[in-house]
Amino acid sequence: MLFRYPPLRKDKDEIRLLEISLIKSRDRISFRLFSVPLNEAPLFWAVSYTWGDPSQRRAEQLQVNNHSFMVSPNLFHILYKYVTVLEFAVKKDKISHLLWKIRYVWVDAICINQADFAERAQQIQIMGRIYQTGKVGVFLDSDPSHEGDKAAREALQEVCTQVTQGRGPVHISDDCWVALHDFFAKGWFHRMWVIQECIFGGLECSIWVHYIPLTESEIYTSALGIYEMATISLVLSTEQRRTMLGGISQYLALQETKRHRISNGGQSSPEPPGNFLATLLWKFRDRLATDPRDKVYSLLGLVGTADRDNIIVDYQAPVEDVFASVVRAVVLSSKSLNIICACQNAAGNNMRRSWVPDWAEPWRQSSLLTDVMNRHMMPDYAIDERKYFRASGDERASVTVSEDLLTLTSRGMTLGRVVYLADTLSNIDSEKSVLDSSIDLFNDVPIDFMSLVIKKYGDVSNFDPESQENEVITAWVAALHGGPYSLQESRALHFHHFHKFGASQQWHLLARTLPSGDVKGGIDNHKQKRDLEHSIRILQIGHGRRIFIADTGHCGLLPEHAQVGDLLCILFGCDAPVVLRPQENKDGDPGYVFVGECYALGLMYGEAIDLEERRNGEREVQDFKLM
Repeated sequence: MLFRYPPLRKDKDEIRLLEISLIKSRDRISFRLFSVPLNEAPLFWAVSYTWGDPSQRRAEQLQVNNHSFMVSPNLFHILYKYVTVLEFAVKKDKISHLLWKIRYVWVDAICINQADFAERAQQIQIMGRIYQTGKVGVFLDSDPSHEGDKAAREALQEVCTQVTQGRGPVHISDDCWVALHDFFAKGWFHRMWVIQECIFGGLECSIWVHYIPLTESEIYTSALGIYEMATISLVLSTEQRRTMLGGISQYLALQETKRHRISNGGQSSPEPPGNFLATLLWKFRDRLATDPRDKVYSLLGLVGTADRDNIIVDYQAPVEDVFASVVRAVVLSSKSLNIICACQNAAGNNMRRSWVPDWAEPWRQSSLLTDVMNRHMMPDYAIDERKYFRASGDERASVTVSEDLLTLTSRGMTLGRVVYLADTLSNIDSEKSVLDSSIDLFNDVPIDFMSLVIKKYGDVSNFDPESQENEVITAWVAALHGGPYSLQESRALHFHHFHKFGASQQWHLLARTLPSGDVKGGIDNHKQKRDLEHSIRILQIGHGRRIFIADTGHCGLLPEHAQVGDLLCILFGCDAPVVLRPQENKDGDPGYVFVGECYALGLMYGEAIDLEERRNGEREVQDFKLM
């Protein structure tokens, strides 16, 4: 017989809690499920966990209000372990810590009727308050033998000790590397919902793996120490290193967001509404969610009501409509169009609307605007104005979104048309420097197109194009690098620098595209070291992009699916130039396909807008209807 949920009273902000009944055997774990207004709830655990492998069909049985209730093995083990400890604490009075005597638990899989879409949508709206009210307990999925969990704790403590004591480079044994991989590969480090759960847990969440307690500061310090290392033991395969570094980078990004929020007095951000939501989507795009809508819904507790009220919160609404409503909410509240630059409209994209990012898919290339999106989370001492593009100058977004969410119309300018395309440096010849390889590409450009670049370079930099060939080459190399960058910023000393390329696009991870498969330590020659860093940058920024030249002479990088004939444009409120493709809709009405953001030499800091104003006194502005 199916378990029946009595309805919740929405006007009272009711939630359901599980009251634990002490057990006699593993075969019978019993709970009483009851409803209570959130502001009247007793002290309870708000459980942060992962459901487990969705392909694992085996389920475990609980007793809830004397009815059978099936849950995943992972959740069953979490509840069983906690109930066992609670039983021991109460009956034997061996554990005096108050937290171990809390008899009430909130866990989403049981306390929310998962079959009731309306209730799920309503509970999402108060999820942040639930985790703020309760005591957050993080229960990491444990190793079946539990030996791996013990080894992981010992490895974390050893790394943490070495980092805090400053005993030179961190040394990790092969056995510890295996334990650390198994720890950071746990599902909890890669899921969306745990973000707000952890952030609302305060300075230190209670964290357990099996019966083993851990601290956030211990994990954070260890993660930083590992992330700073130049080399990782070859006892781990390339795939294992990727997985471990991915879990570490996601945890660091989570902790940095948490620290930012705490330093801001518990508020999301002093920035205008919309900016913080866009930043969170940017940072955590690579995390996983079973329902793609939850890539957005899992973050709503962290943002203001102005954003939440303009987003479709409905599990029965089409996914693309939900994502389109996010663009509308962010653009209209922040007056910035940057969010559309998260579109990756390559073949196989699931979005019918070219201007709507598909948040269900991970980053396939690093974004040019990651620094811009994270700027409001950076301390003043870490801000380098060269990194923060502002292609549309001080112009704010002038946008309308159709009521059916099918089109977005923006004011902007056309600056040129793509006339030449070439592949980026997909492989760095070990016998040549990055400069030499870039010059080879320069020499391969037909003279008619290169003359356009030389002329434009004179316009941009006020050089005589007939006598400044070296400056042209320098500009060409700068364009291939995608603008200014630094690979030497210390994440350990200044954790804010972690945001450099987004959570999973760090150069440590992208370095796997090099023939060696990893960054090798011990490079004493400064030139070799800089060449290696340039190589990593070229490969990282060039991945998923092509070199272009426009009929106006602008050159740089654009999406790999761009075509000759596409338009180079500035959209007001967008900090990067964009590529648009004229196209009629099915009714024959003219419009544009949003191809993506691009790096264009001489267009990244508002130069085009300033130049047009100086030349004409006014700009040739038009409306672009994006479909």
